Amino acid sequence: MRLAQRFFPETERQLVASGGREAFTRLWVRKEACVKAAGARLTQGMGLPVAHADGHVIVRPSTGPLTGPWRVADLSLPEGHAGAVALVGERPFHVSLRMWCPTVSSGRNSPSNQRTCTRGPASGRH
Repeated sequence: MRLAQRFFPETERQLVASGGREAFTRLWVRKEACVKAAGARLTQGMGLPVAHADGHVIVRPSTGPLTGPWRVADLSLPEGHAGAVALVGERPFHVSLRMWCPTVSSGRNSPSNQRTCTRGPASGRH
């Protein structure tokens, strides 16, 4: 969490202090999504203000090398995972999420140990 203390805006530092690893990860993936949308380096986006309560937000940098804006949407993923998508601009977009789980078996053509996904497709408008 030292990264947050060093690089994140004050509001986000407070969120990480109270929310721990989960809060840090959520903020991190949002920043990473914006940086990837900009085609930039992660270090350029550490100060982006991405904290929000909704599952989507418009991120407008107040300072720094990245110009934005980006519309950022959190992804609904299984517990223990975090992800976000960012597109340049403010226009709403639609996210369709598909989960893929490989079939695992103990031997050739052995259906007895196959694993199936328990999560179906999810989507949302952001």
